[in-house]
Amino acid sequence: MVEIWETKRNNKDEKKLPIIMPIVLYHGNMDWYARASFSNLWEGYQDFPQELQKYVPDYEFFLYDVSDYEDEDTQLNVFLRIILMVFRDIRKSDVQVVLNTIYRAVDYLRQLQDQRTATKYLETLFYYTFRVHRHLTKNQYYDIINHIGNTYQEGSELAMTLAEIFRNEGKEEGKEEGRVEGQADALSNTAIRLITKFVAPLSEGIKTKICEQEISTLETIIDHIDEFETIEDFKQYLK
Repeated sequence: MVEIWETKRNNKDEKKLPIIMPIVLYHGNMDWYARASFSNLWEGYQDFPQELQKYVPDYEFFLYDVSDYEDEDTQLNVFLRIILMVFRDIRKSDVQVVLNTIYRAVDYLRQLQDQRTATKYLETLFYYTFRVHRHLTKNQYYDIINHIGNTYQEGSELAMTLAEIFRNEGKEEGKEEGRVEGQADALSNTAIRLITKFVAPLSEGIKTKICEQEISTLETIIDHIDEFETIEDFKQYLK
């Protein structure tokens, strides 16, 4: 809010500051428990003399917990319904619930008249899903991509775009985890996890072999993770 006001203040044509209504859209795993007031963040505010509290900035914000959202609320526009529905379900442990929500979101976007806008929303939805929900498998992601490809007029091109996002995100996720740890064992653990998730479970012998690889080899395996269909496909990279 301060940044918005500062921007307006720096504009010489603006004589007054705009009214801002703060809204918190909450979609966490746990119930919201904090009070919906800014003063609750100030240390010692409640012990501050009441006659002086009025000089301390305070306001309440509107809290909307998306866990209360019902799909039957048809008064909202399509895009807002998708946002609330995805936010509500994306962190749920039941993968089938997550998949059903994604498919409904894809079908809702068909209702938009501007399909170019719908395409952008789909890319954002797909990117967000990959970043937030870590339990979907490679096959489940490609099932979503194929569904989109068969649903939209420009489906084949869109499916290729989403597949590229999926591949790049998988590679970057693996490399980033390795960079954070800064060690070969971090990359090997990441490679094992990605192969298990996107290809097939690994035997202990193959896991040991992966852990013996050099960093450059592990990065190459992660780079090609989207190309592996079977265990034999990636074993050719092992030295």
